Amino acid sequence: MKKILPVILICCLFLAFSKKDENKPSPGSAAYSLPGLWMGTYNVDQVPDQGALPYTMIFKPDGTLLAEGKGGDGGTYYTAGNWVIVGDSVKSTFTSINYPADYQVTQLSSLYFNNATGELTGSWKDGDHGSNYSGKYQNLTKVN
Repeated sequence: MKKILPVILICCLFLAFSKKDENKPSPGSAAYSLPGLWMGTYNVDQVPDQGALPYTMIFKPDGTLLAEGKGGDGGTYYTAGNWVIVGDSVKSTFTSINYPADYQVTQLSSLYFNNATGELTGSWKDGDHGSNYSGKYQNLTKVN
């Protein structure tokens, strides 16, 4: 019995430390690949003649998000917020940071990470203080 106890103990320790870390994202998943700088375009559903406009998103590993978009008026608009992975989608909420304090627009987005192409696509919608506009992101590709 004294000889079997150390063998059982070693087997238990081996099993305990060899268990796969279920919280660690797997390569190829959105959680694994998302943090970084993404560049592409967006459009506004209500202004189809405007066409695609440049858009940049920075997803930080801590769940924060910074974005920059060129407006149809030629101005550049900056937003900050948070992102989270829900199933196979990336959900984010962000607020404009270069509007007057009493008119900061909140937007909601839902993105899908295409594992085959490595692109993010999805939609956005104005929330608080917004113009009720909505649109889509196209060709957001990870740059860094």
